[in-house]
Amino acid sequence: MSEAIFQPTDIVLAKVKGFSAWPAMIIPNELIPDNILKTKPVSVHKGKSGSDKKANEDIDADTESEARDREQSEEEDIEDFGESEDNPEKFIIYTPVLKFRKNDTLKSTYCVKFFCDDSYIWVKPTDMKILTSEDCRKWLSGKQRKNKKLIPAYEMAMRGKNGIDIWEFVEYGSYGKPDEEEYVEEEEEENEPEKKAIRPTRSSSRQRQKRVSETEKSEGGNSNKRKRVTRSTRQQAIDASEEEEEEEEEKYKRLLERGRKGPKLRKL
Repeated sequence: MSEAIFQPTDIVLAKVKGFSAWPAMIIPNELIPDNILKTKPVSVHKGKSGSDKKANEDIDADTESEARDREQSEEEDIEDFGESEDNPEKFIIYTPVLKFRKNDTLKSTYCVKFFCDDSYIWVKPTDMKILTSEDCRKWLSGKQRKNKKLIPAYEMAMRGKNGIDIWEFVEYGSYGKPDEEEYVEEEEEENEPEKKAIRPTRSSSRQRQKRVSETEKSEGGNSNKRKRVTRSTRQQAIDASEEEEEEEEEKYKRLLERGRKGPKLRKL
């Protein structure tokens, strides 16, 4: 790894202890999240005596120095930002409205964000080097054994700093801003409970089928009862008519018998 004055948006190969060297981008100070700024390590310079008191004094001095440098840098940015078009050597013109101040001196640490991992870390200049698109092509086409997770990171780095939207990379990560279709899906998912409340569940549909079958059975039973009632009433009517016919036949027979015997005469 070489030691150089790295600039914002530079694509580098950063090495962290315990991990493989990973493609990353140096994040401009203007875009570093506040929670990441708070984790910036403070360099410690021990005195010749090596006493704790001297070390604490050095830490306090470094902290005050970094605070002054940050305030001074912010003031210079405000003063020079409007003159960036006249002094392009002081700024990296990323877009007409997005400009990053260049580093004039070597820094003790740089904030980088790893590709296709989206984690931040502060790296020393001795632990990283510039990664070009040609370096990425050679690595991807090489026959060496590759970590599968590193392949998309090298593919992204191969696009170069001009092929990556730095603002979207910081804001949304390596895969960029979600599509509008995903927002529509989220809205549909939000409305899904309402639809589910209207739709019958499996149990309710089964119960409904059961109710329908029971209703059909009950209707069938009622129809059978109706049929039975109809049959009984008809039978009763037939029986009644047969009885009437039998009574009339008996009456007719009696009349015939009376006619054969003749009228009874009263004795005088």
